[in-house]
Amino acid sequence: IESAWPSYIETIDTEDRREESFYTIKDIVRKLDSGTASIGLERYYILIEGEGGEEDLILEMKQAQTSVPSLFLPVYRPEAETVHQGRRVITSQKAMQAHEDPYLGYLTIEKKEYYVRERSPYKKKLKAKHIKSQEDLENVLCIQGQITAKIHARADQDAGIQEKILTHHADVEIIQAIGVSDTAFLEQIERWSEAYVMRTKLDYQVFLEWTKTWKTT
Repeated sequence: IESAWPSYIETIDTEDRREESFYTIKDIVRKLDSGTASIGLERYYILIEGEGGEEDLILEMKQAQTSVPSLFLPVYRPEAETVHQGRRVITSQKAMQAHEDPYLGYLTIEKKEYYVRERSPYKKKLKAKHIKSQEDLENVLCIQGQITAKIHARADQDAGIQEKILTHHADVEIIQAIGVSDTAFLEQIERWSEAYVMRTKLDYQVFLEWTKTWKTT
């Protein structure tokens, strides 16, 4: 990581890049068994000098790979494989976020591709125990829908990012994907949701059976 670190610094946006001493590595720890879709991918927390004194920063370096949903698109584009996957991730973040992380960058180590970002000290998760009623659930879904809509509205060719790799208009693509019938689209979403629930319950039962077998062996 220390050997490849200068290549990461070079990928930080020029307007955000600080002096090289700012990014001096003071410590590195590896985070194990973390994530959902990213389980099994390498992740490190890197303590850097920052402004010095008590202004140390923790950056997260995470392994990136080809986006799984891209493998199931109606038209799969092989050229997507040639894009540095760390760069793909940070470009998406720049497009979606109104105020981007000034530490976004990427690097390659032994043919593995990573992206780097700040480990936010303010990160919190919405836990199931906080949703105590159907009204709570509906409010959460409403807020999530608004956030998703805002992200989609930003993440197209009008996004103010340097790398103009987003060539589509999100609203046009979404309308085309929905098709000519709103009713048919809503029915499809309902069918998909019901199938997802059934599959989740089945997976859980299979998992319980597996744990019983594992304990006996």
